[in-house]
Amino acid sequence: MTEPIRLTLYICGETIRSQNALRALDRIRITLGEACEARVVDVVLNPAEAELVRILATPTLIRDHPPPTRRVVGDLDDLEQVRRILNLPNQAS
Repeated sequence: MTEPIRLTLYICGETIRSQNALRALDRIRITLGEACEARVVDVVLNPAEAELVRILATPTLIRDHPPPTRRVVGDLDDLEQVRRILNLPNQAS
């Protein structure tokens, strides 16, 4: 079995942009199914983690695995563009 794709979404509090990013992440997770593990980090609650991975703006979505790491910063509404940038498959394999 292939290792799952790991995604981390960094948001800032409960803003409209954060809510939109969470919805986009949900759509990605639905598309990838069990092939995807995702977690959400609120930089307000976890500033040290955000600093560790050099989050300069939110929302930021990072594909942590498989390498190389890739990231998208800002608007995540165009899922096709997000998929291309993060090199994600169209659906679960």
